[in-house]
Formats: sequence, C-alpha cells, structure tokens
Amino acid sequence: PKYTLGTLVEQMCAVDLARPIAVREGLLKVLVSWMKSKDREKIRPAATALRDLTSTKDKYMAGWIHSQIVNEGALGLIVELSVSQTVGHDVRLGVAQILSSLCVAPHTRAAVVEAQCINYLIPLLWDHVDPSSQQVAYAAGTALLQLAEGAMTHAGVHKSDNMNDAVSPDKRDSVINDILEGGAVGPFVAMAASPDRTKLRAMSIEALRVISEDTNPARSTRLQLCEDGAAESLGSVLRDDVVDVLRILNPQGTHNDLRRSTSLTAMDMVKEVHDALCALSNILEPADVTLASTPSLMFSKSRFEDPEKT
Repeated sequence: PKYTLGTLVEQMCAVDLARPIAVREGLLKVLVSWMKSKDREKIRPAATALRDLTSTKDKYMAGWIHSQIVNEGALGLIVELSVSQTVGHDVRLGVAQILSSLCVAPHTRAAVVEAQCINYLIPLLWDHVDPSSQQVAYAAGTALLQLAEGAMTHAGVHKSDNMNDAVSPDKRDSVINDILEGGAVGPFVAMAASPDRTKLRAMSIEALRVISEDTNPARSTRLQLCEDGAAESLGSVLRDDVVDVLRILNPQGTHNDLRRSTSLTAMDMVKEVHDALCALSNILEPADVTLASTPSLMFSKSRFEDPEKT
C-alpha cells in the first residue's frame, strides 16, 4: 500500500547513514514524482523524507544531497507546497525546514533566491502567532536570516565562513529589497518583542541585527526598522535581559537566579543581548542623516541615553 511504502521511505531517510545511499539509488526522482502526484498520502512522506535528507550532519554529504535536490527540480515543487491550501501542518513544517537547510550553503542558497522563495517564506513568519506552528515560523525565519546574511557585504561578527555568496550582485541586492518589501520586518519585530526567551525570539533579534546593517542609499532600511517598532522591541530586550545576563554570568549565578525562565544557555543569552545591542547601535547611527530627526529614533535615543530608564 502507498501509506506503507511512504512510511518505509520516511524511516529510511531518518537514518543518517542511509541517506546518501537512498539518493544514489534514485530516491529523489521518486520523491519528486510523489510531490507532483497531488496525492496527500504521497506528498506528506515525500516532504518528511526530503526534510530528513537535507538535514544530513556531514557537511560534504549535505552539500551533495542539496545539489541533487536542486538538480532534480524539486525546489519549485517544494515552494508550491508552502502555499498549498490542501496540505497539513506537518507538510508546511517540512517545507520550511527544507528551505532553511538549503539556505545554509552558497550554491543552493543561490538556487533558493533564483526560485523567488523569499516571497513564499515571508508569509510563513506569521505562523508565530499560533504556538502550535511556531516551528514553521522559526524555520522560515532562519532561512530568511541566512539569505539576508549571505546578501550583506559586511555581515556581523557571527557570520560563518560559508556566507560568501554564489548569488550575483544584483540578486544579492534584490534579497534585501524582497525581505523589506515583502513585510518581513513586522513579524521579526513582533517575535523579538516576545517576553518568552526562546530560540524563535533569539533568531528574530539576530535577523533584525543583520537587516540593520544595510546602508544602501537607495533604501531607507533603518527608517523602516524604526517605523516598524524595531528600536522599541530591541530596547525591551536590553532592559529585561542585561540584568539577568549579569546574574547568570556571576560565578555563583545559576538559571534559578533569573527573573524569567528560559531554555537558552548563558552564552545564547549573551549572544542575544549582543545582537540586540548591535542592531540598536546600527539604527541609532544611520547612514542617512535625515533618519536622525525622526520622532521614533529621537525617542529611542532619549530612552537609552538615560541610565535610569535602562
């Protein structure tokens, strides 16, 4: 039966050592045909199997598998599933995680940009409002973060070695345009403003930091960040987190000393504060002098220059 075959394929692709063998034996062609079939009993295991294939831990093997997925024409079908109204939450999550994995390496990141996946990833960010779908928002946000970081000429100090992009200069520029014009800043700001210290919030703060590094004179990126409330959200992060970070970094400090519980490690919390500081610093030191006179920015400056308000 189809369901039994799909289950076997899922179980095989869940085993890291079996993934390269499955790809060499032509499994990708089968998965592509399943996604084309419009049969939900085939689409679900295909999405799950592709998600597991793209999550291979070995970087060399992952790069090869990612390239094979692109070469087999699966990317377009994956994108279609992200907007399909007939698939369930598990398929949407699988699609978001696949795209997130494909955005890690420069060569497949270029294919993601060419396929205009940004336009499909941004709507998935709004899944953050539903607690049961926040994994979808996290995967989509991580993909957009990697695309933005790959597009920036001077990404932050946390930029990994593989962030030099295979995307052409004009395409790199369009990545930031698409992220801004597509409305990604709003959900990133909303997630960053969450009182819950989670990976979702940390990812959003890092994304705002990367976006804030854009100084292209043709865009008013930092002005848009201010207008969308980024300065206020980042200020809240600093106000609420700095004291707790100092507490947990104290030699006698523990997570029990925190005012709010968190699943993040001490270093994760430090990085979150660092990203918030960098993003806010970028916003407060705009390339366009006209930005410094905007009411929202003046409010942010006065707020953070007063020690009693921090």
